[in-house]
Amino acid sequence: MIAQQSVTDSIAQAQKDSIQTAQYWAVREALWKHYEDSVKESQKQYIGKYKLYKTLNNWTFLELDTQTGKIWQVQFSTQGPDYRYKTILDNTTKISSFDLPISGRFELYGTENIYNFVLLDRIDGRCWQIQWSQNKEFRNSWRIY
Repeated sequence: MIAQQSVTDSIAQAQKDSIQTAQYWAVREALWKHYEDSVKESQKQYIGKYKLYKTLNNWTFLELDTQTGKIWQVQFSTQGPDYRYKTILDNTTKISSFDLPISGRFELYGTENIYNFVLLDRIDGRCWQIQWSQNKEFRNSWRIY
């Protein structure tokens, strides 16, 4: 009797999991269709996964993964390799496991403050304050609610 109930429970759970998986893929498909509809066919070939943004510092750029929202600080120099580096500024992915990794989803916008940018999720409107710095302890990001 217990074994039969266990089998019945397992079958019921498998059916539930199957329905949830189907719903998951349906949501992903709908999100992708929504994005595809919002981007002109001629623009699709120009959307890359990574994008560089100038800062007001002549030697510093920010590199954005436009699919996940991750950001790196890129420093270049004419004074040699000791002054060139690339460091993670914000390693937190901004998308969930249910979201599609869509190029062009995230965009950075400069502010009047040399060290601050606003990161925008172009699909759902979420925003973050992104702060870069030469000093590691001043690099950070904060969600804007």
